[in-house]
Amino acid sequence: MSQAKRQLEVNMTEGAIFSKIVKFSLPLIFSNVLQLLFNVMDVLTLGIFVSDGAVAAVGATSALINLIVGLFVGLSVGANYMVADYLGKNDSERVKKTIGMSMIISLVVGVFLLIVGVIFSRTFLVLMDC
Repeated sequence: MSQAKRQLEVNMTEGAIFSKIVKFSLPLIFSNVLQLLFNVMDVLTLGIFVSDGAVAAVGATSALINLIVGLFVGLSVGANYMVADYLGKNDSERVKKTIGMSMIISLVVGVFLLIVGVIFSRTFLVLMDC
């Protein structure tokens, strides 16, 4: 195994757990911060260039966006749990299958949500009274 790859690996089954949990959670925290910054940029851009009504629309639809983001976070946490379980059991074949299947499921769910969003976005906005 190369030195660079060895430095990137974190063995969660041995040694002190606190620093490993921190290393593990930093990417999750960073992705949430990026999501918040994306929402802030939407609001700033619309507030400067469009109108207050557009800013209100972004705020009103944030619950729907958070629902979709939460769905994918839940899928990734579930896949992460399964991969960790199989890694703990040293079952590399099931690890590969789980990663592949989670990628396929994410792609299928993403395409499904794209189609539903394009077709029913007006309906969702009307139901949310926007």
